[in-house]
Amino acid sequence: MKSNVIAAINKYNMIKENDTIVVGVSGGADSMALLHFLLNESDNLKIKVIVAHINHCLRGEESDRDEKFVSDYCRNNGVIFYSCRSNIKSEASEYGISIEECGRKVRYNYFNNIAEKYHAKIATAHTLSDSIETTMFNMIRGTGIKGLSGIAPVRGKIIRPLIFVTRSQIEDYCVKNKIKYVTDSSNLCYDYTRNKIRLDIVPKMREINTAFEKSFLRLKEQAEDDCSYLNNIAKAELDKSMINGMYDINIISKLEKPIKSRLIIQAVYNKFNIYLQNSHIDLICEIIDNSHGTVTIPGKIYVKVENGFLRIYKDAPEIKNWKNKFNEGKILTDSGRKFIIEIITKNEYLSLKKTDKNLIYKCLDYDKITENTIIRNRKPGDKFTQKNRKVRKSLKKLFNEKKVPIEKRNELAIIDDGDEILWIEDIGPSEKAAVSENTKKVVLIVIGECLYGKGN
Repeated sequence: MKSNVIAAINKYNMIKENDTIVVGVSGGADSMALLHFLLNESDNLKIKVIVAHINHCLRGEESDRDEKFVSDYCRNNGVIFYSCRSNIKSEASEYGISIEECGRKVRYNYFNNIAEKYHAKIATAHTLSDSIETTMFNMIRGTGIKGLSGIAPVRGKIIRPLIFVTRSQIEDYCVKNKIKYVTDSSNLCYDYTRNKIRLDIVPKMREINTAFEKSFLRLKEQAEDDCSYLNNIAKAELDKSMINGMYDINIISKLEKPIKSRLIIQAVYNKFNIYLQNSHIDLICEIIDNSHGTVTIPGKIYVKVENGFLRIYKDAPEIKNWKNKFNEGKILTDSGRKFIIEIITKNEYLSLKKTDKNLIYKCLDYDKITENTIIRNRKPGDKFTQKNRKVRKSLKKLFNEKKVPIEKRNELAIIDDGDEILWIEDIGPSEKAAVSENTKKVVLIVIGECLYGKGN
């Protein structure tokens, strides 16, 4: 087991000197073997080990027994120990998800909280045997190359040092090193699909090929390599197609489906941390090919193709109105955004304009500011006459023309003198408030930080 763990750590660069590792320990053979290995090798690896345990409250006294077992082990071995209790059955029912999915979410949320406190990595005790079961489970449901890869050895700050180790090797390691562990009775229950795979299907595979695990490992590594190669191509195309938070379908539509599908998966995941189902990927490919259409995915998220672009957004929330008095200096709006208002001379404006071509979008004529002027977000019925356009338009129509993402529209700052809108963030001044030959002083609006002048 030891040589396989070291091989996995080295191949995937899992651990570096001075790392802190939060180990998820259930008390079972796999997690106790992982904990034993990391503690024994902590001096060689130059790491600090912390243990985290979740009591899922699913097996009554047996769950409490497991928690006490891990707690006692850590106390006897001087290991920092964290634990929490969560009624997984109740939470799963409340959120309408399976017990397995709910348990996974709770575990990783808890592990992440501890890891953030220590700036640590998270080690879980997933083995090669677990990865085989995951692949078979994926095959039963229908999968692509990614599903054939089984469990990822590394995902963000999560590492899986046992990913090359079989369950039988774990058991041998525990016997050899006299490691005690507890047995989860639910692992022997046929109520879970994974248990049926573990107890029935895998032994049959091993009867056919005694080197079944080694054969699977070759499949896993080849699938990982192919998947990584295709994902890298898709990422490059995704970056190439992105314009102002949207994606140019003229680029996407020319891609072969294996790249196009991965591009879509990455685009949605990057924005909302959601993995798409195959049915949604097919629908999105279809609207891209048709150059028009909308697909709704869980979470009230929309993928829309319109005017040559693909957009991914959530349904626009209700407008929560905010407004602040317009004053020179720093303004922290009621929405939590920071603006810096500077008053500069016309000569300073002309000097800055030489180096900043976008300066006109950040400025307006100070003489147009009145005591009633406020900074606010949009409200129903707003209309605006943009500089040099001579046409008064509703903000909805203007935002559509400018391709302003729906989810951003309520955030944009507006300067209003009580009678009309003088300026809109990212769009610039109105015809009335634009800097002109007669302007003497200029209002400069900087978002978030001071770029010019003294900044007050």
